[in-house]
Amino acid sequence: MKKIFSLGFVSFLLVTFTLCGNGWAKEKPVTIIMENTYPPGHSRLGAKAVIGTWMDAVEDNSKGMIKFDRHWAGEPVPAKESLDALTMGTLA
Repeated sequence: MKKIFSLGFVSFLLVTFTLCGNGWAKEKPVTIIMENTYPPGHSRLGAKAVIGTWMDAVEDNSKGMIKFDRHWAGEPVPAKESLDALTMGTLA
């Protein structure tokens, strides 16, 4: 009798947590801080070139779940300090 009761109780808990768990929660979008050492008007690596179009494609394909906080030409961190900021987790 105890086995049947405990099996039923465990089944009830699994169904309850499955239906009421993360299935109804809305996921938060991820924001990535992106620094490019080139200015946004750069012909090959600017906002309208390879880097900018790649970031736009990632944002579009993820349906808003991945967003980029774009900084150009050393805005958040000077170019000479960007490697240190990357190792400390300031930049991605």
